[in-house]
Amino acid sequence: MKTQVNHEEVYQAMTKEVEELISLPPHSGRRWAYGKADLIEMIYIVYLTNTLTRDDGSPATFRWMVERIYGNLGLPIPANPIGKAQAARNRKGIRQRPFEERYGRRE
Repeated sequence: MKTQVNHEEVYQAMTKEVEELISLPPHSGRRWAYGKADLIEMIYIVYLTNTLTRDDGSPATFRWMVERIYGNLGLPIPANPIGKAQAARNRKGIRQRPFEERYGRRE
């Protein structure tokens, strides 16, 4: 039996989670429980929705979001974040469902 994933709800939940990660204090001690590829893919998906803004009201850039979130989680910032995000989005040789569907099934 297939479970339908409401993509709008998934995007809203991802946006909320990205906003929370951006709002964390630097080196907060919070850890990302899933793969780093999933983290950067989630940031990329939220970036593409163009819904987040920076503190000054300007649109949040992908690089800014990555630097802010990775810094808050105490993770090293990838040298080419857009390349990492696109590679995560286009994973080959891995049998798995799209990230949006997997995110919607997380507990």
